[in-house]
Amino acid sequence: MSKLSAFLQPLETEKQREVVISRRFVKRNEKGEPLRDEEGNYIPEPFVVRALSPEENDRLVKRCTHTSTVRGQRVETFDRQEYTRRAIVEATVEPNFRDPAMAERYGTMVPEEIPGKMLNIAEYAALADAILEVSGFDEESTNTLLAEAKN
Repeated sequence: MSKLSAFLQPLETEKQREVVISRRFVKRNEKGEPLRDEEGNYIPEPFVVRALSPEENDRLVKRCTHTSTVRGQRVETFDRQEYTRRAIVEATVEPNFRDPAMAERYGTMVPEEIPGKMLNIAEYAALADAILEVSGFDEESTNTLLAEAKN
């Protein structure tokens, strides 16, 4: 039988994961009161992130690559910070950074600015890392696969 069947594995495009970014965000009841567990601790509200598809990633990379002319030469530069901002908005299912109520609360109509106004540096990095991981950029598994391929 052909080895082709080993490569006929469709990409899991609907992959989502709940991730607790911070204990600052807690679940609330219908009255808006924070919920507590059996031990009296507040129950954290997880963010829901999804995997970016290769097509979405390509679109984001293209959008974040800018062309300029330096000493008569055409130079392309990739804006990693812009990419991260856009990827966070694109891949975060909950909360929805495009929600008009959220935009109003954080005083900006630009969805890519909301995470930076809402999260501290560690929370922002944790959210970006969770998106990369669910999208397949898990450093440990990538290194393991490379090591296995070498053997």
